[in-house]
Formats: sequence, C-alpha cells, structure tokens
Amino acid sequence: KIKGAPEQLIENSDFAFQGSNILGGGFILSIDEARTLLEKNPRNSQVIFPFLRGEDFNSRPDQSPAYYIINFFDWPLNNNSLPSDYMGPVASDFPDCLKIIESRVKDRRLNAKRKTYVERWWQYAERCASLYVAIDGMDRVIFHAYTSKHICFSFANGGIVYAGPHTIIASDHIEHWGIFQSSIHSEWAWEFCSTMRNSGIRFTPSDVRRYPLPTKKLAINPTLSTLSQNYFDLRAEYMIRRAEGLTDTYNRFHNPKETAVDIQKLRELHVEMDEAVAAAYGWADLKLQ
Repeated sequence: KIKGAPEQLIENSDFAFQGSNILGGGFILSIDEARTLLEKNPRNSQVIFPFLRGEDFNSRPDQSPAYYIINFFDWPLNNNSLPSDYMGPVASDFPDCLKIIESRVKDRRLNAKRKTYVERWWQYAERCASLYVAIDGMDRVIFHAYTSKHICFSFANGGIVYAGPHTIIASDHIEHWGIFQSSIHSEWAWEFCSTMRNSGIRFTPSDVRRYPLPTKKLAINPTLSTLSQNYFDLRAEYMIRRAEGLTDTYNRFHNPKETAVDIQKLRELHVEMDEAVAAAYGWADLKLQ
C-alpha cells in the first residue's frame, strides 16, 4: 500500500478547474424556455448558453447538455452608479432574462449567508472566471463528472457553461484524453482519489493537478494520438448506435460476462492505447497484460 498523497504539481496549476457554482436553480432553462427567449429577441443569445451537468454528461450518448442557462457574467445590474468610463453591458440590457432571475433566484439569494452572494444576486455565486480565461478560444475541453461510477472522460464543446463541482481540463488534445482515460491513470485515480461506498469515485481538479503527465505540451507522440483517436471514435459510434451513455457503456465494458463483439473491440483498442501511454512514459518494456 502506498503511503501518503501525491503533491500538487506546479506545471499542472493552470490545467484543471471546477465548473461554475450557480447557487440558484432559477438560472437554468429548459430547451423550450431557451428557444422562446431566443425567438422573442435574438439578442438574448448573448446571455443564454448550453449548460452541461455531470448527470447529463454521463447518461447522454453524445455527452451533450440537456439544459440552457442564463449567464450575466460579472456584469453590473444596471447603469445606476456606474463609473463614467464603463462602456460594457449590464444585466438590465436583457430584461426578459433578468425578469426570470428576479422571479426565480433573487429572494433566495437575498437570504444567503455570504454578503457577496446577496449583493450580486443576478450573477452566479462563483463563476470560476479562471476556467473560462484558460479555455478561451478552445473548441472543446476534457470533462469528467465530480462523481462517477467509472473513470469516464470525454470532450465537451467550448463556448458553454460547465456546472460545478465537475472537473474541466483545459486541453483539446486527444493525447491528453487518452492518458486520462487509460488504465494507467485509472489505477492511480482509484488509489489516490476519494471514493464512495457504492464503489464510485469523486474526481476533482486537484486530482488532475497531482497527476504527473509524460509532458503537458502537445506532440507527446503520433502513435498515442492515433490510438487514442481510434478508441475515442469507436466509443462515440458505439454510444450513439446503442443509445447508451458513458456509465452504461462502461458497465458493459467492465462486466466479465459481456461478450458483445463491439465491446470486445473497444477493450482491444483500450489495450492498444494503454500500451501507447506506457510508451509515452518510457515504459515500453513493461508487460501490461
């Protein structure tokens, strides 16, 4: 048994983040509500975004958001008492959306214990601005739900709001996805991450910051890139075809009694990816079987 916990690594300090802490379910919109607001005023698209929760990520075959959310960023409420040089938007520029927050969120937030939550009731409690700065311009990021039955990484689209306390890795590289989805990382995670009584795992940004990568930069090696992409593509195709999410897919994957041809192929590609990950660490001499 390994004693002690791994230290957080300086090189990973800007690599993983927690999603936004909303503190107010009234920010969240159904697809129909979002569509109505956008049809009423297309300008509302500036504050309405897809909203990715962990349960939807793990259960939906394409890991897509099932809801939208109103996001007023760190904007002032209105133009009252603003500095004379402030030229940015304010929440009251979007009255239809602000009305929803006033009716659904304001009363609860005015009773919050933390003063800033009361004073900024139209904003998220913690937007986690550093996350959105780190991933600005990325078309996709690596996502893992805070609690999960299995190690289940995938990509999520950029330009959306990610729910906390789920983990977002500021990378769009398939090599990084392959490393985190590999058995090598999975064994490390089950050893050092917090676990739950029903054998689930709690995976946090601090766990990512403690995990040593062969290199954080791109161009780890072409073989790892190719084999990770092969595995990712087959898994994505499998989930769409079977209409199963990540949890159901890995329930099959880890079930010794499951002998379906497509699951067998997925296991084979996982082994190939594991071997490429080991080689990236310089462990090509290890016999992983």
